[in-house]
Amino acid sequence: MVRADSLDGLTARGWTTLAAHGVRTVIDLRNDDERGVDHAPRPAGIGTSAIPLDGIEHRDFWDVSWGTPGFATPAYFRPFLDRFPDRVAALARDAAHRLDPEAYLRAAGLTGAELGRLRGRLRGR
Repeated sequence: MVRADSLDGLTARGWTTLAAHGVRTVIDLRNDDERGVDHAPRPAGIGTSAIPLDGIEHRDFWDVSWGTPGFATPAYFRPFLDRFPDRVAALARDAAHRLDPEAYLRAAGLTGAELGRLRGRLRGR
């Protein structure tokens, strides 16, 4: 998993590097007005899913939350989850359908043998 601020400014070489790093899916959490036009075309092997997470149109939440000392800190996430559970669930569903969970476990340092034992336990063996 790679976190990026904005991929709009990537050059062709940047996209090639991203693909070589193993990225196959971009889940773009920005609002529609925050996304720009890509500087260079995205490679065919990298899919993109746009899921605007903020729900910025919900002024009742943002007028109170935006600019407070706890904004964008761990203290902010509980009220966010309480207010926007559907958006977070949509993100989780999309990620679950697109991403390879074993890739995360390998990135976390699990060996092939450990993954095999985990698969066996999940299958009840």
